[in-house]
Amino acid sequence: SEAFADELTELVGRAFGGEFGVKIYRIHRDVRFSKDKTPYNPYVRMTLSQIGTAAEKKGCDQPGLHFSIETSEVIAGCGMFGFEGEALTRFRKLIVSDVGEELAQILDEMKAQGGRMDEPELKRVPTGFDVEHPREELLRRKGLAVWFHESGMHNRGEAITPGQVVELFKKTKPLFDWMQKLV
Repeated sequence: SEAFADELTELVGRAFGGEFGVKIYRIHRDVRFSKDKTPYNPYVRMTLSQIGTAAEKKGCDQPGLHFSIETSEVIAGCGMFGFEGEALTRFRKLIVSDVGEELAQILDEMKAQGGRMDEPELKRVPTGFDVEHPREELLRRKGLAVWFHESGMHNRGEAITPGQVVELFKKTKPLFDWMQKLV
């Protein structure tokens, strides 16, 4: 998986611009308190993030490209799982501004291409924001990620290539670029 990750970071760097680092998640499961004693996870997961950016140098969170090879599908996505402190405040301020309309359009386009988003973490719009705001669903989020699921890659009988993953990542580039405004 390290050779795959090396090639993937190089291809992503060309497609997105900049240099990317990768984190490969461990395949070993913690079975100490689990009824299921299967020693390995049935998937391989990686996260790619841009390196050498101002956000990285300050130790700030930044958007990542997330990738998982599951037993029946490949999943690729982009986002930040949780905005911390000032990033959450900036996110909400951007949502209610004209820039928030741009994000709503990006997300609509991604959904039209088959992108999926989890439900918002909050049931109500945070205090200080209009509950009738046209982007209230975004205001109820504490993080933002969009996922593309591709089940056909496993059925071809060939190994999944970094190039195929980059093609999935390219669908997320508008969101990745928009999220750079947060950092």
